[in-house]
Amino acid sequence: MTSFSERHGYRPDRSQVFQFEEMDDRLRNTIWNFLGEYFFTDAFERHAERIISGVWINAIGKPFDKLLMFGRLETEYARDVVSNWYFKAAWHEIYDVLEYVLRNTSSKSDQHMANAILSREGAAYRFIGGVITPITNEDELAEVEDALQRTGPFDAASQHIKQAVDHLSDRSNPDARNTIKEAISAVESAIKVASGNPNADIEKGLKKLGLHSQLEQAWKNMYNWTSDEGGVRHGKEEISQ
Repeated sequence: MTSFSERHGYRPDRSQVFQFEEMDDRLRNTIWNFLGEYFFTDAFERHAERIISGVWINAIGKPFDKLLMFGRLETEYARDVVSNWYFKAAWHEIYDVLEYVLRNTSSKSDQHMANAILSREGAAYRFIGGVITPITNEDELAEVEDALQRTGPFDAASQHIKQAVDHLSDRSNPDARNTIKEAISAVESAIKVASGNPNADIEKGLKKLGLHSQLEQAWKNMYNWTSDEGGVRHGKEEISQ
């Protein structure tokens, strides 16, 4: 829900903000508060020292001894060291920290809460399939999350979607070509399952599904285009039930 100031035009509506490759102070503060409340504070997390040291060494890449006070790791002091770094760090380094914590120490509810915070504060990123990745809208996020949760006969398609997200989420070097290849392979795998023919190519599978002719042709064109762009791998074998 928007605040009084936002509803009456005294402050910009945060839900309409789209922070892509940037991070304002409020978003930075909100992420820090989330990390502090659920992961960096002994009152909520008995393993705070382990989490903080993991962030410092693995996500930030700093030497361990900088966290020590008189040769010992103390939660409060270590948290202060990370805090001093955090509020000077580049926007993408903040996402490195958040991603590390969410991947290694969080529960599903923590991940959903993190995404709710990112949405509320106008961040153009969400935690999806184990990585923080850019999104364009909430409907897109919901569809990708749903696809990633598919198991059983659609598990192979989910694996392709996971790989596509991994390729796209590399902030230093997003791999658009392999993202497209994995995405179309997911479509191919799903069509094989939905058509009931694991050996069908995409054209035969689409025909068996009885789609509208224009939609069928659109998928054929998409597949042919990706094949022309360097060759797309066939979908992984479906898991038998």
